[in-house]
Amino acid sequence: MQITSQNSHHQTDLDAFLASMRPTQALLGLNQDAMIATDARGCIHYLNPAAERLTGYTLDQVHGRPLSSFLTIFNESTGLSSGDPVARCLESGGVVALGNHDLIVTRDGDEIPVAGTASPMRNSSGTTVGALLVFRDVTPTRLLMRRISFDVMEKGRGRLISAQQFHQRVEQIVQGMTDLHQHALIFVHLQGVAQIDERFGAAAGDALLSQLTQRFLAVLRERDSLARLDTQEFGVFLEHCPRRQALWIADQLRQSLRRFRFRWRAECLALGVKLEVLPIAKGAPCDGYGLTPALYDDEDLAPYA
Repeated sequence: MQITSQNSHHQTDLDAFLASMRPTQALLGLNQDAMIATDARGCIHYLNPAAERLTGYTLDQVHGRPLSSFLTIFNESTGLSSGDPVARCLESGGVVALGNHDLIVTRDGDEIPVAGTASPMRNSSGTTVGALLVFRDVTPTRLLMRRISFDVMEKGRGRLISAQQFHQRVEQIVQGMTDLHQHALIFVHLQGVAQIDERFGAAAGDALLSQLTQRFLAVLRERDSLARLDTQEFGVFLEHCPRRQALWIADQLRQSLRRFRFRWRAECLALGVKLEVLPIAKGAPCDGYGLTPALYDDEDLAPYA
């Protein structure tokens, strides 16, 4: 009987808190911020109109349910679940912020970038009677940040450049070669990249490209150039690089990429890897870059590991 009475008091406190919120929202015009309120067990008791529009769910559809039963929140960079911010808020008793790369999946299956916080709601005696999740659509901001990040990555020498820049750089170096110069090209073919783009969409494709770029840059030298030549092929230009060193770098790339696993939501995916290594010397016959591709398999590369 004491427990029932205590729960009843908490429910009264929660109802009073929710009732006080409605005129405040109308007064301050907060309808652009989505608001979801729960009781102390994490069960939904309130959605404002903005939350209904953003999630695609009405209060009648989700009343009494935990947030995680209908709203998926995940990190767009890793594809992994970000968990339930309301549950973490109630467990810790403190404010929980959504991650910088979090997305929600709406009832219609749309993925929307969001920012916000889950905060505990307390009565006058300091007892937690529920939690309030306030969040908003930050699509324009997230798109701008992606664009800035991509521009910075493209501009850095030895980082990801365009296919056109890559071709121009190689042709310029080849034309100015002397007998003392040694360079090399590595073409990396990755099977499965296109399927990830098609299956999971643009957010997964962006995350995959970022993770692959970091794999390449961890092996390459500062002077080396990296470009994505098409959906499943990357090009690496190794300036002033003898054949033996080029094969060693290619083997390091092969090992790194074969160990790579792309994790997106519940999936863990590997990519097929094939490398072509092309040592460049003065006077090489011209076809495209003036080179005949030489395909090196595991046995060729292993002695240089």
